[in-house]
Amino acid sequence: MTDPSQADLGLYKPPQTVRGMTELDRAAFSQTVSVPAIRIPTNVLNKVVKSLKKVALQRPGLKRVVEEHSEDGTKDSSKGEHRLLLLDPNSITSADSFGREEADALKAYGVSQEIQRYELKLTYENLKSEEILRAVLPEGQDVTSGFSRVGHIAHMNLRDHQLPYRKLI
Repeated sequence: MTDPSQADLGLYKPPQTVRGMTELDRAAFSQTVSVPAIRIPTNVLNKVVKSLKKVALQRPGLKRVVEEHSEDGTKDSSKGEHRLLLLDPNSITSADSFGREEADALKAYGVSQEIQRYELKLTYENLKSEEILRAVLPEGQDVTSGFSRVGHIAHMNLRDHQLPYRKLI
């Protein structure tokens, strides 16, 4: 398993290997990061998710609640009795990281505070366009943010240093 502190950074940044790319390769943006998760019985899932909303993973395009998988990567044999709630790695690093409200809610619903690691697969589709451009362009270069659109055609005024990346942008 990868170092959690390094893996958590990947949740918000594309891999460094895409820097300088001039032709779009969506597969190069794929990565697996380890995020904290908590095991919750399905009969109290909705109530617990509402109670832990502040510390749950908040990332557009990603599900916060996922099915539990066994060690070999197949679905767990517990017949769907439990789900995993993915937590924000910046907020929760251990069972002691829960605030008083969250800890009380978990105790009230009979849910263990034990933190598991979940291997989350991120792809090109999970990133925002600005994040992709920041990752691809050399460091220190600004990202084009202004454009005009006519129908399905977008017009952008690129600066000289952005011209090698025009097909990508």
